[in-house]
Amino acid sequence: MSFFNIKKQAAEPGQRQESDLAGFSFDDVKTDYLYLDMLPTEMPDEMWARIRSVMNLFKKEALSPSVITGDLELDATSRFMSYRDKKKLFLPQTSYHNFYDDLHHRGAANRTQATFGTHLLEQFKVKPAAGSRTDRYLDDEGRIALKIAHDDRKRVTMMSYFHAGQLTREDSYDEDQRLFASELYAQLPDFQQISLLEPVLTNTTIQATIFNIGGVPIINALPLIKQYWLNNQAGEPVHMFTDMNAILVWWLTQNFLHTDRKLYIDASSELFVQLVNEPAMHDHLIPIINDEPDQLILPQLLKPLRYLVNEQFIERPEVLALPEDVQKIDSWHHFMS
Repeated sequence: MSFFNIKKQAAEPGQRQESDLAGFSFDDVKTDYLYLDMLPTEMPDEMWARIRSVMNLFKKEALSPSVITGDLELDATSRFMSYRDKKKLFLPQTSYHNFYDDLHHRGAANRTQATFGTHLLEQFKVKPAAGSRTDRYLDDEGRIALKIAHDDRKRVTMMSYFHAGQLTREDSYDEDQRLFASELYAQLPDFQQISLLEPVLTNTTIQATIFNIGGVPIINALPLIKQYWLNNQAGEPVHMFTDMNAILVWWLTQNFLHTDRKLYIDASSELFVQLVNEPAMHDHLIPIINDEPDQLILPQLLKPLRYLVNEQFIERPEVLALPEDVQKIDSWHHFMS
């Protein structure tokens, strides 16, 4: 789903339009957080070890942070849960609630919800063409009309709808077969490949929606005009942002205000740059410098209480110049040797 994979601009926070925030509530129980960029399908050893090095520090200090994955895509949650269960990466006492649980209240109910796709399949009679974890259905002219993707448990994860062979709609489902997100497409000119002789058309997202477990839209997006609306639990728009990263920044800021929570976050993350621009977050940020120290990022850090620095860089001049507490974390080489 292209909408959820758009590269975000990290130069400044998205502008926002404020309105009634009735329907949102945040738990003030003391919980620290570890922010992870969205995990890839296949984790390389180096990335595994980077996460382990940070979690090793939490183990030593008897901390149990919640984990926030790095995007709004459903795959980010399911991958994290898979890694948690199969790899046993995190502490047994860790709180596994993440961005999706708190904002969308997903996973708290076990009821099923009738889906648009379920009703459509009851009426849809076409020729099936089997694929790897994907069933393709063709129209009378042999063009694809419907594509259904499954996971390894045969649960529907995505349904894609086509008209005249062109993708028009794509729905994603969670592990309980509830509709999670829906994206509408249209054929629009590709201005990067425009031709005076023949216009080049490309499938473009014109609208996208993320739903809660009750089917209420939580986020409505119009990416062509850069409007990303955050709704309250009644489905009413309450905040307008210009990019998806700004939604995460807003949510984190609201969730950390009036608490003593800490957010452990990779200093190389583009989200970190936006969070540094939020004065209310300065006392909550604990940067993790696990890659090559970035000369452009370090000067922007405004009085963090603490830094976690990979032992490979602990003697670097720019690290030694940091005014606050610097704590060494084991390098990933330690875990791979």
